[in-house]
Amino acid sequence: VEVRLEWTAKESEPDSKDFEQSAEILTNDPQRRVVRLSIVGKIIQSVWARPGDIVLTSVTQGNGATATAMIFAYKSNNLEIIDHKFYFTRLEGYLDVHFEDLGQEDLAQEADARSGKKMVLKLKPGLPLGDFNEAIRITTNLPDSPRIDVAIQGIVTPDITFLSSKRFHRTQRVLDLGIVSQEKGIEEKVMVLAKG
Repeated sequence: VEVRLEWTAKESEPDSKDFEQSAEILTNDPQRRVVRLSIVGKIIQSVWARPGDIVLTSVTQGNGATATAMIFAYKSNNLEIIDHKFYFTRLEGYLDVHFEDLGQEDLAQEADARSGKKMVLKLKPGLPLGDFNEAIRITTNLPDSPRIDVAIQGIVTPDITFLSSKRFHRTQRVLDLGIVSQEKGIEEKVMVLAKG
């Protein structure tokens, strides 16, 4: 008898464990009442970005920053980036991105990768201070994986930061000396950290 088994396999990261499923078939054969069929394999996305999220922990306002991500194709020898777009507008005008071909050395570091691109993201100087969350949608030429999204997160800090005791309010940038005695005065040390 012919037995047909179908699975809806979910995609996973390229370095995840192998997929394994089995099914037991009950028969009327007295010698073999149960037949176990197993399927083993690895299911991966056609395209995967490493890292999947870009995190920039300390971007200085005056210098900006540069980050990279590798985009690997596992089923195609010819990955092309057709288009890209940013989701949010807070950093509009401060982000530049371009894509470069990956060399054989870079491809060899990723098991099962057949082609790839390097995404180079540049954040220009003058970014607004504080946290930022952005995402880029990359459109590829591959019909089975036409789009991938990469999150971009970070913190923009000023080039000059004041470090002090509890009296310094960082958000307001105020050194609060409180009530000062005219006879005794007050002394407070403030450290200045200059980056860039």
